[in-house]
Amino acid sequence: MIEITNLTKRYGKYIVFKDLNISFPTNKFTLITGPNGSGKTTLLKCLLGLEKYTGIIKFSNKSIYDILDEVQVVYDNCPLYANLSGYQNINSLGNNLLNQVEELLPKIHIDKKMLDNKVKNMSFGQRKKLGFILALAQKPKYLLLDEMTNGIDYESLLQISDILKNSDQLMTIIAIGHSLEFYSPLVDHLVIIKNNTVVSQEEIKCSGGGLVDLYKQNI
Repeated sequence: MIEITNLTKRYGKYIVFKDLNISFPTNKFTLITGPNGSGKTTLLKCLLGLEKYTGIIKFSNKSIYDILDEVQVVYDNCPLYANLSGYQNINSLGNNLLNQVEELLPKIHIDKKMLDNKVKNMSFGQRKKLGFILALAQKPKYLLLDEMTNGIDYESLLQISDILKNSDQLMTIIAIGHSLEFYSPLVDHLVIIKNNTVVSQEEIKCSGGGLVDLYKQNI
């Protein structure tokens, strides 16, 4: 379980969060959603240790710095090496990932030939799908998704959804996003942020049914 206790985050005098408390269940899919500017991305950065804050964040009673090799992130703008090809990006990670990556390619309609291209010549969606596959291939214990649906075509989203459905029993997944229709079949736990605080935490049953209604009730 990931536990956030009394998290306070400020930028100067501006308070983003004050005494925030959230728990993310193990091997479940949690969606963090809310209006633009409510602090969702800042919360993700705090989870990853990329922002200074006061309070406690523990991953199964461990610090993020103790489990970095168990965490993978798919950022909205994936930080790949732009002047290297897809294959070169894969090889740069070591760990003999090529076989795992090539097994995943057909599941998300990526042609192997695309990996011959330099990343800077790939579309935004292609880069995002490559980042997603690279994250999965490393078999993380914790997978964090930042606006996963941005820039992805509908058919690929259906395939990504199928992959995530089969992965959430093997890893703890936390997603930030607004596409409630996409996340509905996936979500076990919903966190809604508004006015820089958590206004709702709900355990979701029946394959995410009622996400839209829950959102409307709290926003």
